[in-house]
Amino acid sequence: MSDPHLASDDAVLTIPVTVTGGTVASYEMNGNVNDTAGTQSGTAAGGPVYGNGRHDRAILFDGVNDVVTLPAGVASHPAITIATRFRWNGTGASWQRVFDFGNNTNQYLFLSPNGGSMMRFAIKNGGAEQILEAPAPAPGEWVHVAVTLGAGTGRLYVNGALAATGPITITPSQFNPAINYLGDSMYAADPFFNGAIDDLTIHDRVLSAAEVFQLAIQNYGISGGGIAPIDTPYAAWKFQYGFTTGTDGHNDDPDHDGVVNLMEYLLGSHPLTPGTDLLPQAGMMAGPLLGMAEATDKHYLSFQARVRKDRAGVTLVPQAAATIEGLTAPDASGNVIQAGPPVTDGDFDVFTWYYPVAVEDSLAGKGFMRLTVVPE
Repeated sequence: MSDPHLASDDAVLTIPVTVTGGTVASYEMNGNVNDTAGTQSGTAAGGPVYGNGRHDRAILFDGVNDVVTLPAGVASHPAITIATRFRWNGTGASWQRVFDFGNNTNQYLFLSPNGGSMMRFAIKNGGAEQILEAPAPAPGEWVHVAVTLGAGTGRLYVNGALAATGPITITPSQFNPAINYLGDSMYAADPFFNGAIDDLTIHDRVLSAAEVFQLAIQNYGISGGGIAPIDTPYAAWKFQYGFTTGTDGHNDDPDHDGVVNLMEYLLGSHPLTPGTDLLPQAGMMAGPLLGMAEATDKHYLSFQARVRKDRAGVTLVPQAAATIEGLTAPDASGNVIQAGPPVTDGDFDVFTWYYPVAVEDSLAGKGFMRLTVVPE
């Protein structure tokens, strides 16, 4: 079985499962504002449409009257992480909102891509705002932003890297926001958001830096955020092709097939010709095929990836877990076993990895695997 929507730096075996482990709500924006982690689906107003996102689909806000309202209580937690992947179009007045959760203009927490000249997160409960700021995202570019609040400290991450930290003593549970907007503000005079949101998740705990990084790189990887560029042999590879200016970065996708240059390089596919035939293949394999002769009646989640041998500067991280949330855990890579040495295929190695919990022995008969590719 293969996933036709496999992302550029993840190969994911998508078997439905209930997400647990601190994820309160997850909005993937794939044609609706449903909560894929639970029952806290949103309501859209103003007629927002859906278009191409950074991964799969995204909800598009026109900056005129589009807004999504999430249920009361979705953000009412003493510790919280809110993570979202969005694109700000760069048009319209300052103080647009990606999200604004509150009750009125005295109680709220919001993220604005253009709070003056900076991107701002602010939280208020009747007194002064407590603020975290980072440089405003470039107009028209996708960015992953996460905010964590807990134990008196706030952290703002941009593309998986810590961008700001400081004392934040206010928590959402102190005022239990009941009016929870995506794209609109508690202040009537503030403009509507002009841009797109690909996904947004809310967690009732402080995610670690490693977990935030995993959120940022999942599906499509990151651009910037302190990740060093790949010099060789990637640099030598890219000179074989006639890239136009600004399209040869390892996270660029000049042929718009959903496979970024870094993955095209690793898989041996052509970066300027659309195609996904060489993406890792996921499925279930019988135990004997994985070297477990005694497991004749057992089947295991597995996937195969054919990657070039000469891949200096890149780390392959296969991961597995019983739930989607578990894939973000730092020890997810410890849940994977490599089925013997890689098989040589010319200049490429073919790896087979599997999750060593038989489908027949799983409580729900479900699980998740993915391959994350990380520049060193």
